[in-house]
Amino acid sequence: MIEPLLPAAKSDRGRGRKRTVNLRQVDNAIRYTCRTGCAWELLPNDFPPPKTVYGYGRKWEKKGVWQKIHDELRQRVRKRGERKGTATAWLIDSQSVKTTLVCLQALWV
Repeated sequence: MIEPLLPAAKSDRGRGRKRTVNLRQVDNAIRYTCRTGCAWELLPNDFPPPKTVYGYGRKWEKKGVWQKIHDELRQRVRKRGERKGTATAWLIDSQSVKTTLVCLQALWV
């Protein structure tokens, strides 16, 4: 589902060497670190090398790939629920909390 949203390899555009890493495994590794909170260096050996996974994750972040994936999946979920692909209304909630000097002083003690 997300494969078409991922950037093509440089070799597909006539430059660079062929991609040797499985992008599905890279995506799985990134999601694994997000879900478990483990450090990149502690990724299980089933995944590509941590530096490779981190590099792809940063590259995709800079290119806006994560946002595109999020938008596409959100749109599909909304359509499956028989709603429009994009939201037609927004709800904004705000809350003000007053603090006093006494309260702030207590934080520093």
